[in-house]
Amino acid sequence: MRSAKRATWVTFFFCLPICLAIAVIGVVAKFLHLEINSLYAMPVFLQDMNPWIAGAVTTSLVASIFVSVSTVALAIASLVVKDFYVPLRKPTAEQEFKATRWLSLIIGFLPLIFVLLVPEVLKLSFFTRAIRLSISVVAVITFYAPFFKSARGANAGLIGACVVTSVWYLLGDPFGINNIYIYISIALVTPAIIMAIDHLIPNRQASKAHQTIEQRGV
Repeated sequence: MRSAKRATWVTFFFCLPICLAIAVIGVVAKFLHLEINSLYAMPVFLQDMNPWIAGAVTTSLVASIFVSVSTVALAIASLVVKDFYVPLRKPTAEQEFKATRWLSLIIGFLPLIFVLLVPEVLKLSFFTRAIRLSISVVAVITFYAPFFKSARGANAGLIGACVVTSVWYLLGDPFGINNIYIYISIALVTPAIIMAIDHLIPNRQASKAHQTIEQRGV
């Protein structure tokens, strides 16, 4: 638990400068180019940079993207093999390795097909960020408020955040409020509220387990 808490603080202090830098880029781009779309702030900055500096920045961005994508693809392949392929087929070590390689290949190329044939899938990037944020909220609450630790509350919080963000996305940003603000607000608030409500509702399974422990004299 101490290691997890320390890791969250280290992550916070490393991510904070990056978040501030991204915010500054957006504000400066809006000041210099009033008519610019926020999506094109980074390309415009790269055009105004020195060619050598722009090349280094572009290379760093591409490298970070490849590292992130490769890590996620390998993690997905490993989870599929361990959770589905191994229990069903009972393979040898060599068969498991071959299955992991083929799954990694399929998982690596499948997103390209979706991007080319279904370009609207790119609009879901903010939605997926909200889901990841809700998972982070549940993890932080578990680390720093263990009295809210409940599998039922955590699952209900994640499902609630997913349902509310999905409804807002399907409604097409009602009242003209951009979905990114709603996604972040829902992902931050919903899991915490649901876990707090769950803490107030008696958990029969937890009480039964506690009674069983008391009966055994532990």
